[in-house]
Amino acid sequence: YDPGVDDGGVYTYTVGGTTSCPDATAEVVVTETPAPDAGLDAAITVCDNGDPVPLLLELGGAPDTNGTWTAPGGGTHTGDFDPGVNAAGTYTYTVIGTAPCGSASAVVDVQVDVAPVVVTTFSLDTIVEAQSPLQLIVSGADTYSWTFDPTYFGWDNDPDQMDGSALLLAGTFVLPGTEVCVTGNDTVTGCNSDELCFTVDIVTGSNEGLRGAQRFTLYPNPVHGTLQMVVQGGLRSGEYVTFLDGLGRMVQLPTNWAGTILTADVSGLSSGVYHVQLAGADRALQAHFVVQH
Repeated sequence: YDPGVDDGGVYTYTVGGTTSCPDATAEVVVTETPAPDAGLDAAITVCDNGDPVPLLLELGGAPDTNGTWTAPGGGTHTGDFDPGVNAAGTYTYTVIGTAPCGSASAVVDVQVDVAPVVVTTFSLDTIVEAQSPLQLIVSGADTYSWTFDPTYFGWDNDPDQMDGSALLLAGTFVLPGTEVCVTGNDTVTGCNSDELCFTVDIVTGSNEGLRGAQRFTLYPNPVHGTLQMVVQGGLRSGEYVTFLDGLGRMVQLPTNWAGTILTADVSGLSSGVYHVQLAGADRALQAHFVVQH
């Protein structure tokens, strides 16, 4: 009887009789007990800040689900590997067999890589008083991924948007608690850091410039009808004012100059963030305003 080939059941043994004697028979009843299946060995690599990993899902094959796990050193284990708690090593899965079958086992070798830790000189429990451009500097990883709400922030000629310095152009209306977040990556292990976030609060209104000491102010901001732009010293010879939408496209607005004040009718614009630029030979100023209907 070959358990791998033959089926269980009643097997009859017959000895032929003679002319005067009948055949003699005997039966063997074979009952098959399923052998335990612990699956196939596996090896995984995880990051130390990653989520728990169900080790059973890492085993190859189709392991039985009624087994138990043993941690490195022989202690019991739940089978959910938590990189922040459990040690790296060999985790053994054992399924107890039913006699006459023996037990089966398989292993998962777990390697834990250290994720980068992004650090900064900013105090994260303090609201950052944003200026334009807003520069945030972090370190501790190889590359970085910055995320922010594009309604309130945008890149300001940042030469490398994956390094540890984010040069952001802050809008003129940022809700309290608006965040700029960054995640670092280790290019060797592939591990990402935990997300680090900066809380930014910018008061309603605008008073910012890109070059030169002169400034201009926009109000009201947000605006839904008439926007007023107060330029210190007024408009100089050769200077011009340009209005742009959030994608950098020029928009035409009815305007009127009166001394140091430019009045613009924005009632025809859709709600959103817009830019106004004042440029000339010796100064270039920029500010943002929000249209809200």
